[in-house]
Amino acid sequence: MEENQRNPWTILFILLFLLFFVLTVVGVWPAYQSPGSRLYASNLGYPALLRLFNVPIPVETAEVTQKTLSSYISGSGHIGYLNEVPINIEFAGVVTRVYVEPGDQVAAGEALVSLNPGSSETSIVSLDVQLKQAEFDQAKNDYERELKAYEKGLIRLTELEGFKQKLTKAEIDLRKAKESLEDKVRSRSKSALGNRGGRARISGQVDIVSPLDGEVVARSIYLGENLVQETEAAMLIGDHKVFRAALDQRFASAIQPGRVGRVYLNAYPGRSFDAEVVRTNNYVTTPDAKRPVDYAPYSFTVWFSLLNVDSNREKLLSGMNGYAVLESTFDLPTIPDSALMRYSGNDGLVMVVNEENRISLRRITYEVAESGFVGVSSGLATGEQVITRGQVALQENDIVRMKEE
Repeated sequence: MEENQRNPWTILFILLFLLFFVLTVVGVWPAYQSPGSRLYASNLGYPALLRLFNVPIPVETAEVTQKTLSSYISGSGHIGYLNEVPINIEFAGVVTRVYVEPGDQVAAGEALVSLNPGSSETSIVSLDVQLKQAEFDQAKNDYERELKAYEKGLIRLTELEGFKQKLTKAEIDLRKAKESLEDKVRSRSKSALGNRGGRARISGQVDIVSPLDGEVVARSIYLGENLVQETEAAMLIGDHKVFRAALDQRFASAIQPGRVGRVYLNAYPGRSFDAEVVRTNNYVTTPDAKRPVDYAPYSFTVWFSLLNVDSNREKLLSGMNGYAVLESTFDLPTIPDSALMRYSGNDGLVMVVNEENRISLRRITYEVAESGFVGVSSGLATGEQVITRGQVALQENDIVRMKEE
C-alpha cells in the first residue's frame, strides 16, 4: 500500500526531470553553442569543450568574392574665395573718391579709391610725428630701465626724476605733433566733401588700384575719411569663387587636387554642380588650435572649383551653404565587415580557414567599406574562407568545420 502511495511522487519527480532536460536541450544548449552568447567565449564555452576533445569547432564563414564597391566622401561647407587679398594703404591722406562697393567686379589695375596725401607741408608734419614717436619710445624705454635700477638701489631718486621729466616732455611733444597732423588732414577732408559726390577739386590725388582680377569682398574706408597712418585691409579682393568644405581627417590621404566630385547648394535644390578639388589644407583643426577654426574639430578644409555654373541664371553669393560629395568605385576582393578583427584605420586582422581546416590569422589592408562589406586591397585572395562570427572564442591553429548554409 505504501509503495503505491509513493508512485505519484516518483512520477512527478520524473516529469520534472524530463521538463528540466527538455528546457536544457531547447534553451540552454543552443545558447551554449551560439557565438553570440557570453558563455560561448568563456573557459568552459562550447569551443573550449570541443578543443579539449580535439573535435572540429563549427564556424560560420564567408567566401572572399570579387565585387565592385563605391566609396562616398562628403562634407558641409559654403561658397567663399580661393584667396582674399587685402588692399593696404601705406601713407596718410584723405579719401577723396570711392569707386567700388562690395560685390563689384574689378580688373587688375582698376582704381579702387583715390586719396590726397597732402602738400609738402603736411608731409613734413607727418614725418615730425614719426620722429616724435621714436623719441617718445626711447624716453619710455630709458625710464623703465632706470626705474628697475632705482628699485635695486643702484641710482638715486633725483636721477630717476630726470628720466621721468624727459618721458613727460616726449609724450607732450608727440601729442602736439599728432594734433598738428590731424588739423592738416581735417582741412583737406572738408575740401573733399564739399563737392557732394563729384570729383574732388584737390590736386596731388593718388589712386589705389586693384592688384588682380576679382570681386570686392569688403571695404572699411569711406569718402572723406582721414587716414592719419598706414591702414591695413582697407579693402579685400577675392580672386575666384569656390566651395570650401570641411572633410573628416580620415580622408586626408585620399583627396588630392584634380579630383572631381559634386557640390549641392541649398539655394539651388535639385541642382548639382560639377566640382574639382583645387586646394587642400595642410593641417587638421583641433579644439585647442591656435589657427582660426572654421569647421568642426578633426576636419580639414578642401576648396572646390565649380565647373558648370550658368552665370545667366545662377548667381553664387559668398556664404551660400551646402555640401560636397566625392565618389569612387573599387573592384576588389570583398568580405563581410563582421570578419574584421582589431581593425584601425585601413588595417585589420581576419581569421582564415586554410586547406587543412585550421585557423590562421591574416593581416589585411582594406580600401573601402560599403553596406556591410569591406573591399580588401591586400592580404586576401578570392575563393578563401574567412570566419565571420565568434572569433573571440577561437584560437590560431584550431581545427574547425564550416557550417553548411
